[in-house]
Amino acid sequence: MATIRPFNALRRPPTMPQKVAAVPYDVVNTKEARALASGNPFSFLHVSRPEIDLPDGTPIYGDEFTLRLPIILRSSKKMPVTDRRDAQPLSLSIDHG
Repeated sequence: MATIRPFNALRRPPTMPQKVAAVPYDVVNTKEARALASGNPFSFLHVSRPEIDLPDGTPIYGDEFTLRLPIILRSSKKMPVTDRRDAQPLSLSIDHG
């Protein structure tokens, strides 16, 4: 059985969508993602394609990559945020009939 829990949302300032928005991770390769995110520390590509911040050729399934993931997530949480809404109660009903 799945457990579903509410979570706090991080909302970026309304003036930043063009900086945060990114193409889906699976429609660009590493080189293209690196070029799109170049010079923009707010691009979500730094989260969805974290290998763009590592040297070329770094294995994405190696220790260097895996150990970097918590750092990437922490740094993404340091981006400007306008709203940290508290989790709201959540009701979920599934009808299997």
